[in-house]
Amino acid sequence: MLENIEILLKYRSLSTKEIFLSLSENDQYNLLSFIKSINSNIQCSSNEYILSKDNIKFIMNNRYMQNGEKENLISFFSAFGKSDVDGQIMNCEVYKDIFKKILTELEKSQNAQCKSSQALIIGAGILLIILVI
Repeated sequence: MLENIEILLKYRSLSTKEIFLSLSENDQYNLLSFIKSINSNIQCSSNEYILSKDNIKFIMNNRYMQNGEKENLISFFSAFGKSDVDGQIMNCEVYKDIFKKILTELEKSQNAQCKSSQALIIGAGILLIILVI
């Protein structure tokens, strides 16, 4: 999502309302239900400020993200739309790096968990073979 926002800012120079309209129409973000909610709130309002109480509630109620990710997303949106295009692009880059680090850490922990469960299965298999012999 952040990468898409960055692209929309860099190459199409869209406003906040236009960005969220584009994101809400994109099927890739179905699990990020807060996007449609934020879009409907922004489209109905004359204010393009993203972080209203309702929008924060929508982000915090997303069940597919962990609390740290939600807080990072709220921090991203708190600065979004408050500077020129270059500042917004830099904000996107910073938070993309943060989320990439989180993703890398999750992948490492899942790989370690997978390896430990594989070792347990192999060990139980060897023990079973020894008992049968």
